[in-house]
Amino acid sequence: MEAIQVAKEIEGKINELELLKKELPAAIYHQGKTAADYDKQLALTIVRLRNGTEMQFEGYTVKDPPVSIMERIAKGICWQEALTMDTAEGKLKAIDSAIKTTMAQLNGFQSINRYLAEV
Repeated sequence: MEAIQVAKEIEGKINELELLKKELPAAIYHQGKTAADYDKQLALTIVRLRNGTEMQFEGYTVKDPPVSIMERIAKGICWQEALTMDTAEGKLKAIDSAIKTTMAQLNGFQSINRYLAEV
């Protein structure tokens, strides 16, 4: 590899890191918001079930379920919010992983650059 190409690669990785860094605040907010939305929806569903409200779920009527399984039923009813929350968490983890990978690549190019400077 030539020094000019290595310098371009280093610059490219720095630019990638800048773009990924800009994605973080929105991803962090979205992950937090979806987790809060899930918790809220789950709590409301449990309250409704505890108060005897009849609910429809996947074509079935749910009313006064036993307390021992109420939370599991509520989680099933709130599956869409759980999916949204898990997806947001996955996106945040993917950005974090991409940052770590890009930093490792940058370190590799910086090592190559040091080697070329010594030669």
